[in-house]
Amino acid sequence: MDASHLVAAGAAAQSVSPAFAAGTSATVFVVMTALTVVHTWKVKKASRASGWMALVAGLAGAGIVVAWLGPLSYTRILGVGVFTVGALVGIVVCWHELVKKRDLHRFRTPIAAFLTGIALMNVGGVLGGAAQSADQHLTNTVSRVTQSGTGG
Repeated sequence: MDASHLVAAGAAAQSVSPAFAAGTSATVFVVMTALTVVHTWKVKKASRASGWMALVAGLAGAGIVVAWLGPLSYTRILGVGVFTVGALVGIVVCWHELVKKRDLHRFRTPIAAFLTGIALMNVGGVLGGAAQSADQHLTNTVSRVTQSGTGG
Protein backbone atom coordinates (compact mmCIF):
# COMPACT_ATOMS: atom_id res chain seq x y z
CA MET A 1 0.00 0.00 0.00
CA ASP A 2 1.24 3.45 -0.78
CA ALA A 3 0.49 6.62 1.18
CA SER A 4 -2.54 7.61 -0.93
CA HIS A 5 -4.36 4.41 0.06
CA LEU A 6 -3.66 5.08 3.75
CA VAL A 7 -4.90 8.67 3.46
CA ALA A 8 -8.07 7.50 1.71
CA ALA A 9 -8.63 4.81 4.37
CA GLY A 10 -8.17 7.39 7.15
CA ALA A 11 -10.61 9.78 5.50
CA ALA A 12 -13.16 7.00 5.10
CA ALA A 13 -12.80 6.01 8.77
CA GLN A 14 -13.36 9.62 9.85
CA SER A 15 -16.43 9.95 7.64
CA VAL A 16 -18.41 7.45 9.76
CA SER A 17 -20.49 9.56 12.12
CA PRO A 18 -20.58 8.72 15.84
CA ALA A 19 -24.38 8.65 15.65
CA PHE A 20 -24.24 5.93 12.99
CA ALA A 21 -21.75 3.92 15.04
CA ALA A 22 -23.91 4.26 18.18
CA GLY A 23 -27.00 3.26 16.22
CA THR A 24 -25.25 0.19 14.84
CA SER A 25 -24.08 -0.82 18.30
CA ALA A 26 -27.59 -0.35 19.70
CA THR A 27 -29.04 -2.44 16.88
CA VAL A 28 -26.59 -5.27 17.51
CA PHE A 29 -27.34 -5.01 21.24
CA VAL A 30 -31.11 -5.26 20.77
CA VAL A 31 -30.96 -8.05 18.18
CA MET A 32 -28.44 -10.19 20.10
CA THR A 33 -30.28 -9.69 23.39
CA ALA A 34 -33.56 -10.73 21.79
CA LEU A 35 -31.94 -13.78 20.19
CA THR A 36 -30.36 -14.75 23.51
CA VAL A 37 -33.62 -14.43 25.42
CA VAL A 38 -35.57 -16.43 22.84
CA HIS A 39 -32.86 -19.10 22.60
CA THR A 40 -32.66 -19.47 26.39
CA TRP A 41 -36.44 -19.60 26.65
CA LYS A 42 -37.03 -22.11 23.84
CA VAL A 43 -34.07 -24.45 24.37
CA LYS A 44 -34.89 -26.17 27.64
CA LYS A 45 -31.29 -27.14 28.47
CA ALA A 46 -28.04 -25.27 29.01
CA SER A 47 -26.42 -24.13 25.77
CA ARG A 48 -23.07 -22.58 24.92
CA ALA A 49 -24.74 -20.70 22.05
CA SER A 50 -26.79 -18.67 24.55
CA GLY A 51 -23.61 -17.76 26.40
CA TRP A 52 -21.76 -16.62 23.29
CA MET A 53 -24.76 -14.59 22.07
CA ALA A 54 -25.06 -12.96 25.51
CA LEU A 55 -21.35 -12.10 25.45
CA VAL A 56 -21.75 -10.35 22.07
CA ALA A 57 -24.86 -8.56 23.36
CA GLY A 58 -22.92 -7.38 26.41
CA LEU A 59 -20.02 -6.13 24.30
CA ALA A 60 -22.37 -4.25 21.96
CA GLY A 61 -24.60 -2.82 24.69
CA ALA A 62 -21.94 -1.84 27.21
CA GLY A 63 -22.27 1.88 26.51
CA ILE A 64 -26.03 1.80 26.94
CA VAL A 65 -25.94 -0.25 30.15
CA VAL A 66 -23.11 1.79 31.71
CA ALA A 67 -25.03 4.99 30.90
CA TRP A 68 -28.02 3.55 32.79
CA LEU A 69 -25.80 2.61 35.75
CA GLY A 70 -24.23 6.08 35.95
CA PRO A 71 -21.97 6.58 38.99
CA LEU A 72 -21.60 2.84 39.58
CA SER A 73 -19.05 2.77 36.77
CA TYR A 74 -16.70 4.89 38.91
CA THR A 75 -17.18 2.90 42.13
CA ARG A 76 -14.08 1.33 43.59
CA ILE A 77 -13.63 -1.48 46.11
CA LEU A 78 -10.28 -1.29 47.91
CA GLY A 79 -8.92 0.87 45.08
CA VAL A 80 -9.94 -1.51 42.30
CA GLY A 81 -12.81 -0.64 39.97
CA VAL A 82 -16.02 -2.66 40.19
CA PHE A 83 -15.90 -3.43 36.48
CA THR A 84 -12.30 -4.66 36.70
CA VAL A 85 -13.30 -7.19 39.36
CA GLY A 86 -16.40 -8.09 37.34
CA ALA A 87 -14.34 -8.61 34.19
CA LEU A 88 -11.85 -10.90 35.96
CA VAL A 89 -14.55 -13.00 37.63
CA GLY A 90 -16.58 -13.11 34.42
CA ILE A 91 -13.59 -14.22 32.35
CA VAL A 92 -12.98 -17.13 34.72
CA VAL A 93 -16.66 -18.17 34.64
CA CYS A 94 -16.87 -17.85 30.84
CA TRP A 95 -13.62 -19.76 30.41
CA HIS A 96 -14.89 -22.74 32.38
CA GLU A 97 -18.46 -22.71 31.08
CA LEU A 98 -18.16 -21.57 27.46
CA VAL A 99 -14.69 -22.68 26.42
CA LYS A 100 -14.07 -25.78 28.52
CA LYS A 101 -17.78 -26.82 28.55
CA ARG A 102 -17.85 -27.41 32.31
CA ASP A 103 -20.96 -26.97 34.45
CA LEU A 104 -23.15 -25.09 31.97
CA HIS A 105 -26.28 -23.60 33.51
CA ARG A 106 -29.36 -22.51 31.61
CA PHE A 107 -29.56 -19.02 33.15
CA ARG A 108 -26.26 -18.39 34.93
CA THR A 109 -24.10 -18.88 31.84
CA PRO A 110 -25.81 -16.25 29.63
CA ILE A 111 -26.11 -13.75 32.50
CA ALA A 112 -22.44 -14.16 33.43
CA ALA A 113 -21.42 -13.80 29.76
CA PHE A 114 -23.55 -10.67 29.33
CA LEU A 115 -22.09 -9.03 32.43
CA THR A 116 -18.57 -10.04 31.35
CA GLY A 117 -19.05 -8.31 27.99
CA ILE A 118 -20.17 -5.11 29.72
CA ALA A 119 -17.27 -5.22 32.19
CA LEU A 120 -14.69 -5.93 29.47
CA MET A 121 -15.80 -2.97 27.37
CA ASN A 122 -15.72 -0.65 30.39
CA VAL A 123 -12.27 -1.85 31.49
CA GLY A 124 -11.03 -1.43 27.91
CA GLY A 125 -12.28 2.16 27.89
CA VAL A 126 -10.58 2.90 31.20
CA LEU A 127 -7.29 1.41 29.98
CA GLY A 128 -7.52 3.38 26.74
CA GLY A 129 -8.13 6.60 28.66
CA ALA A 130 -5.18 5.88 30.95
CA ALA A 131 -2.92 5.18 27.96
CA GLN A 132 -4.01 8.41 26.29
CA SER A 133 -3.36 10.39 29.50
CA ALA A 134 0.09 8.83 29.91
CA ASP A 135 0.93 9.57 26.27
CA GLN A 136 -0.16 13.19 26.64
CA HIS A 137 1.89 13.58 29.84
CA LEU A 138 4.97 12.06 28.16
CA THR A 139 4.58 14.32 25.11
CA ASN A 140 4.27 17.43 27.30
CA THR A 141 7.35 16.43 29.32
CA VAL A 142 9.46 15.83 26.20
CA SER A 143 8.28 19.14 24.76
CA ARG A 144 9.17 21.01 27.93
CA VAL A 145 12.64 19.39 28.19
CA THR A 146 13.35 20.02 24.50
CA GLN A 147 12.35 23.68 24.76
CA SER A 148 14.42 24.28 27.89
CA GLY A 149 17.44 22.49 26.39
CA THR A 150 17.42 24.51 23.19
CA GLY A 151 16.60 27.82 24.86
CA GLY A 152 13.33 28.05 22.96
